[in-house]
Amino acid sequence: MAIQTVLSYELLVLTELAPTGEAIGYLDGLMVLVPYALPGETVRVEVVERKRTFARAQLVEIITPSPARTLPLCEFFGSCAGCTWQQMRYAAQVLAKTDLVRSQLIQVAKISDPPVRPCLSSLHAYGYRNAAQFRLLPTGHPAYTAVKQVGKPSALIAVDECPILEPVLQEALQQTAASGVAGRGDWNLRLPDKVDVGNFSYFVGTQSPFQVNTPMTEQLVEVVIGALEPGADQMFLDLFCGVGLFTLPLAVMSADVIGVEPDATAARDARRNVASIRNRLYNKVPPRILTEGVDRALSRPEIKARRTHGVVVTPPSSGLNLKICTQIATLGAQRVVYVSSEPETLARDLKALISAGYRLDYVQPLDMRPQTHHVHVVARLSLG
Repeated sequence: MAIQTVLSYELLVLTELAPTGEAIGYLDGLMVLVPYALPGETVRVEVVERKRTFARAQLVEIITPSPARTLPLCEFFGSCAGCTWQQMRYAAQVLAKTDLVRSQLIQVAKISDPPVRPCLSSLHAYGYRNAAQFRLLPTGHPAYTAVKQVGKPSALIAVDECPILEPVLQEALQQTAASGVAGRGDWNLRLPDKVDVGNFSYFVGTQSPFQVNTPMTEQLVEVVIGALEPGADQMFLDLFCGVGLFTLPLAVMSADVIGVEPDATAARDARRNVASIRNRLYNKVPPRILTEGVDRALSRPEIKARRTHGVVVTPPSSGLNLKICTQIATLGAQRVVYVSSEPETLARDLKALISAGYRLDYVQPLDMRPQTHHVHVVARLSLG
């Protein structure tokens, strides 16, 4: 709860980035979060909200800019709530994401010197996104959520361009913004249902989640499969398997795979994708896809009794819970590969898995969402 709301202008020297992507400065010992600012800058800000442990401020003037500062490409930057880092040169974004992951592992997982590898850059800093969701204004024009203003209700901002979209989607947005769309509610813009990633094609239904950066998704699969080191006689579990992104290459390279997906729609797509590679399995048993909660699946006698060589887990941003961490550790798999889009919950769960007997080998960040503070992370753990 806010203790008080105070409006004032202050001079700040910014020192670092918060996990939320905002720059941090200190005012009489109180941490101040400043969006759209960069570490190393001296800025003038308007303090708009004070809480007991931190304050929020709006950037008013940049007195000393950072060498990493650049001009945003999008005219809606700063008004649209989507991108938050277009003011930062891309090379600096990648370095910052490495540092953010390392910081979370130190602070949350309590690992003094975490084995964090340099973040892998996106192949495209702009024009990478293969899907987007818009709200429709009463006029039928597509809109994004506007930047939230303290003390004001949420709002929408009409847009006719979005430079992070793949070019074909950017063109579709421009055409739609010019003519409008009939209807109300949401308007989803995405590429066709078939997505090619490496040597595999995936059917992704309109309700199934999938990575938004297709070229980087191929790198993600390479990193995960490389971390698992699958052998032809080994068995794997793919937890929160989605449409089968890791299930398919694991099925071709190993003896047996079981995928677990709580969402029925995504699980149905995963089964369709498994069926598409039957001729590549050379008489092996096709992967089984279980549609149920991961904790329930890990309680199945046939899973508890099997010898599992490796586990890949791709939980939602909320992460796992202690029960699932304990269940995974009980399997005794030599390798656990954790794929996360939220470094804080990853760090929390790594702490639990390490306490259960696993060793953290390395952490590999990947930039799946340039121009934002979001970062994907692949962590490999080994038993003993």
